[in-house]
Amino acid sequence: MEQKIFKNKKKYRLTLTLRQAATVFVLSDVRNEPPEWLAEQFQATGDFLRVGPWHQALETAPGIELEADGPYLRFAVWKTNANPGELHLGHPGESMVGEQAVMYGVAVKSQF
Repeated sequence: MEQKIFKNKKKYRLTLTLRQAATVFVLSDVRNEPPEWLAEQFQATGDFLRVGPWHQALETAPGIELEADGPYLRFAVWKTNANPGELHLGHPGESMVGEQAVMYGVAVKSQF
């Protein structure tokens, strides 16, 4: 039986179709090295987001910030200015530590 979750699809690809120029932000789990596609197409902004609380099962995972209300993860903010058309994003954990792959977040801001 084939599993249909992204972390087991090493060739996972997300395609964004932009109707106009936009700034595209990707939020990436800092526990892993940035995937090659991210480092090639985007620039690190130096900003970070603390995201959570996550499920209690993550409390003992590497790189977790444990707070009273549960475990939190840090995500680095990356950005690129994209022209109209397709923008392809790859797998979130090409350089995963063990099996710890968390899907990245995406935000798009129109440039007009």
